[in-house]
Amino acid sequence: ATCDLLGYTADELLTRSFQDLTHPDDLAADLAYMQQTLAGARATYQMEKRYIHRDGHCVWGLLSVSAVRDPGGAPRFLISQIVDITARKRAELALKESEDKFSAAFSSSPVAMLIQAVDGTIIEANRGLCELIGFSREEMLGHNLVTLGIVTEELRDRALAELARGGGSLRNFEITVRHRDGSPREIIFSGEVLSIGGVPHRLGTVLDVTARRRTEEALRVSTQLLEASQSIARLGGWELDLVTNSLFWTAETYRIHETSPEEYTPTGDTALGHYLPASQALLAAASARGEGFDLELELLTAKGRRIDVRTTGTVTLQDGRAVKLTGIFQDITDRKQAELTLRESEQRLGSIVDSAMDAIITVDESQRILVFNAAAGVMFRCRPDEALGQPLDRFM
Repeated sequence: ATCDLLGYTADELLTRSFQDLTHPDDLAADLAYMQQTLAGARATYQMEKRYIHRDGHCVWGLLSVSAVRDPGGAPRFLISQIVDITARKRAELALKESEDKFSAAFSSSPVAMLIQAVDGTIIEANRGLCELIGFSREEMLGHNLVTLGIVTEELRDRALAELARGGGSLRNFEITVRHRDGSPREIIFSGEVLSIGGVPHRLGTVLDVTARRRTEEALRVSTQLLEASQSIARLGGWELDLVTNSLFWTAETYRIHETSPEEYTPTGDTALGHYLPASQALLAAASARGEGFDLELELLTAKGRRIDVRTTGTVTLQDGRAVKLTGIFQDITDRKQAELTLRESEQRLGSIVDSAMDAIITVDESQRILVFNAAAGVMFRCRPDEALGQPLDRFM
């Protein structure tokens, strides 16, 4: 058995010293125990030591040594027994290495982590958790999250119920916990059952999403405010990727087109189809130039209603090439109708003034002539176009 363990024949071993077969790091302890045994300080000794195999690799043995003495008590020889524990030691070393890695990862992880007994008692907590809730590791050990005031009993019971439903696993459980100073912290909690010394425990990871939640809420409020402002102003926004031809519309742009994101996904080509032919040509030419534009166009909504819109675009360049158009989109139908009504009113008024038998003259605050009808031209023997802009004193 010794030959099998060390890789030598019996004859080879009988010519060698045990010191040659012992790993240098274990030799001093072995010699010290041997001297104590030979001197009678101990009857036997036992130690785990490494032996050097014939091919150079190390094997582990559990060495038990006893001294055989003559009737006068003097040591005659030593009897050694060696149990091969190489496999066990390798497993222990692998386990220790794994535990060391886990311990290093647990302690240094920026993610808050804790290990709890099945009754919720905290048996380990890392730096990330201490920073998250404001308690030191020593203050947490031996307590639970409820007694520390970090979570309520209701939250604990909800988490345990989710853990039971998940068969011992808990994924992305979103709750609000309390910092030591009383301020809330939004977290995502995940948990797994693990065995420590054959006893089940729970490993929990805690992701602090407080800042992200606040950012999301600020973004939500900002988006709502933007959409409300666009709705009030009837002003939408859009962005066209000239490389992929993908088009983004804001909510108000969808409303102006009388459709929704659920009903319609716009692209550069399909959006162009909403415009009347003359407007299509104007917009296509402006987009093809890759320059900024400001156009008033006629459009047919998804419901077939004709409206007037104003759209502007600014260009994003990359390496001198236009890659994106970004702009605003506004329903100006009411304005265009008001302008048309005003023109028609002015035309009617002009017709009435020109056909009047009486001379009609209108001046501004500087007494310069703005209106000079045909009857005034006959009366003053002056063509109306010659009078416009002249001071009234010319005729007084």
